[in-house]
Amino acid sequence: MPHRAVFLLPQPHESARAVVRELPRVMTIYDVDMPLKTARAAISYHFRKNERLQDGRVIGLLIAKGYMELEETLKQWKQKTHLLRILEVRLMPGTCHRAVVRCFAVSCLLFLRAHHDCR
Repeated sequence: MPHRAVFLLPQPHESARAVVRELPRVMTIYDVDMPLKTARAAISYHFRKNERLQDGRVIGLLIAKGYMELEETLKQWKQKTHLLRILEVRLMPGTCHRAVVRCFAVSCLLFLRAHHDCR
């Protein structure tokens, strides 16, 4: 019987924990004006959007890429706009959508009332 090496797969929750642990420092370095809770939700969204993956090689690749992104961010090799693209709330479906719809509905209502009173 051939001897096979057993590789331990990296765990996504460890990677997510490392990113969340460094998040306050990253937000200070890049002077991000965003609540920490919102930034954590954005990071969580990016990890959860790949939670259905089954292939260990792909998972390992994504985790390695995540650690590289974290290292590049901490070494300030990114610009603030690169970081904000990751942390923007509008990328997360369902969170910002309700607020935008509500704001649009109120604006339309105010517009219709204003034009109705003009006649």
